[in-house]
Amino acid sequence: MDDLLSKYRVLNNSFKKEYIFHIGASAGFYSELCNMVFAILYCLKYEYKFILYSKDANFSYKEGWNDFFLPFCEESTFFLHKYYNTRNYKPLQIKKKHYFLWKLYRTFNRKTYLTYELWNKYFCRDFDHAFFDIPALGIHGDLRIASTVIVNMIYRYNDKTLKEVQSHICNITLPSQYNSMQIRRGDKITECSLCPILYYFDAASLVSDNRNTFILTDDYNVIKEVKNEYPNWEITTLTTPDEQGYDHDVFKIMSGLNKKEKLVKLFSSIEIIRKSELFIGTYTTNVGLFLGMIMPYNKVISVQKKEWFRFSADDIKEQLS
Repeated sequence: MDDLLSKYRVLNNSFKKEYIFHIGASAGFYSELCNMVFAILYCLKYEYKFILYSKDANFSYKEGWNDFFLPFCEESTFFLHKYYNTRNYKPLQIKKKHYFLWKLYRTFNRKTYLTYELWNKYFCRDFDHAFFDIPALGIHGDLRIASTVIVNMIYRYNDKTLKEVQSHICNITLPSQYNSMQIRRGDKITECSLCPILYYFDAASLVSDNRNTFILTDDYNVIKEVKNEYPNWEITTLTTPDEQGYDHDVFKIMSGLNKKEKLVKLFSSIEIIRKSELFIGTYTTNVGLFLGMIMPYNKVISVQKKEWFRFSADDIKEQLS
């Protein structure tokens, strides 16, 4: 992986145009991460140097991306990116106190593009159908294949995060073989209809006899319902009774340390899922989208939106926001 990352850095640094991607600008962590992967691929395909800005990321407690992960590219620390390098819309106005400095920066960085300026180039149906041929990185295939290479290259915990994740995992007892599920509740209802719990268990029963199941959910009521409806299944989870549904607006105003605790526990659940025999989730969640690129494809089943590609509408009308 270090060899691949070295090759990526050489290739990335060879491009003249620049794209500064503001991660953690507005959405939940895995939405930000997945779209960063797509942005990196767009930059590789169309020859932009990818630069990260994460200092004020909504998941950060101190240093942004490096709070949890190893660095993979150059980072900008210019503070005005916090205000004017927005995700998918152009800022309405520049504050008077920032006007001169921001205009000066833009004047001397004419080949530098901001997140919103290229966003619709890779958050679109056409990009879903793009083909990627990047020999230096061993990439030759569609968006999912290319995304798998990139996400495995950049999704690497730093030592501190890795130790904390391992500590969480050690707190529960997992069988040698188990399946996993993500059952999202909370504010997901604002994006698309929630998927009935029955769908997950029907799908699991069709392909596996293993009833040892780890469940990632943001609402402990799901765990209570599952244990009541499926008493013959052995259920394991890191979700606690105080968790009653994820609300991103609430998360954003938490203290840095509270955010850290929430994210490390989420990362721990993700690592448990990655080691499972089979994952049942939905591609209408960004966790499902992420796991659909980082796990072996034959180990991932989506019970809502069968195709991994974002803008396919094979069995739903809703689109991800």
